[in-house]
Amino acid sequence: MELALAYSVVAPAGKNPCCYWGSSVSLASQPLIYLGGITVLHCEKRGLRPSDNGHNFGYPDALPVKKLYTHSQFYLNTMCYSQSRKTIAGKASVFDLLLHYCQWKGIDTCDRVTIAEFLAHAKNGHLEPEGRWGKGDASKRFYEPARPRTIQLYYIYLKHFFKVMVEEGILDRSPMERMPRPQVPQEELIAPTPLDVSKLLAQAEKGRTPLRDVALIRLAYDTGARLNEMSSIKIGDINLENSTLFIHNGKRNKRRLCHFGPETAKTLLRYMRTLETLQLANDDLLFICFHGRNIGRPLTSHGVYQIIKRHARATGIKNVRLSPHMLRHAYAVERMVGGLPAKVVQSQMGHTTYEQTMKYSRAADHRIAEMSELFNQSSPVENLRKLR
Repeated sequence: MELALAYSVVAPAGKNPCCYWGSSVSLASQPLIYLGGITVLHCEKRGLRPSDNGHNFGYPDALPVKKLYTHSQFYLNTMCYSQSRKTIAGKASVFDLLLHYCQWKGIDTCDRVTIAEFLAHAKNGHLEPEGRWGKGDASKRFYEPARPRTIQLYYIYLKHFFKVMVEEGILDRSPMERMPRPQVPQEELIAPTPLDVSKLLAQAEKGRTPLRDVALIRLAYDTGARLNEMSSIKIGDINLENSTLFIHNGKRNKRRLCHFGPETAKTLLRYMRTLETLQLANDDLLFICFHGRNIGRPLTSHGVYQIIKRHARATGIKNVRLSPHMLRHAYAVERMVGGLPAKVVQSQMGHTTYEQTMKYSRAADHRIAEMSELFNQSSPVENLRKLR
């Protein structure tokens, strides 16, 4: 006799964890617990399925919707535990939406047609009278078109989930086996210009904590560090003598050494001197709060984001978004305009593939093309002609 391998969230009293959307807690809202250095969703082990005879659950290429919740929990806990909390929550929200869509439309089987309809609805559902997910006016974004990259992520998450279901013997074939991947049109990257960043720094100099804010913006702009990386920088990660920043916890736990310029080094030196009175150690975080009830505590990622967005709003710039991630874009474009090889930029930014970096190369080409008039004005031959 075989027992099913099932992991399910511990639901509140009176709630069936296998019932979804409204009658149970949301996957994305499940409590996370820390077990042996691994953060996972809180789960119960209900039994084990022997694999000696290789027999599966009897589903060819479709999964009953009533089983989708249970198997998605198994997938999140066993296949995604090493990923970031944000990634796990994102995948859980996709399962939430798929379950809700099936219940909303009265669908009992999650097969190829169901998934295709779900992806199509995620793309065009904002045209529905009640919004994309039939929740009325709960969120304005339910009435706005979904970004193509969002639909592609839904596809990627679900395809990997069904691939795991096949590997575990739960399905014979994946319902997404030959389903084409949604294409994302190439969008032009609009990065802040040096003038935009200069205005941002000017506003930061007028703030309540100019030394910290200017140091934070300059370091982000001069290294291309990500938001989470900026909030995790420790005092000992900064080497002012060599003008380098060592990032320990990059994306996918990758490490890298970033270089910054002399002006950023001077700004950091002035800021770090203000920290000497606090007697902080090298393993203490670099950017801290100086006001409010959290005074002396490290800035969170949200805190770093709010600081930059507050100064960005004060600039009054409307044609481009100023945020920590857009400073990262601006860094890459300016490095390439300045002649730094794309492979070096890839290493400095911590990109996994060369293709990720090449989108900045195209933006840099546009920036150089915009400077063509300046090249004409500064032409040595043209200057000779003016002297005649």
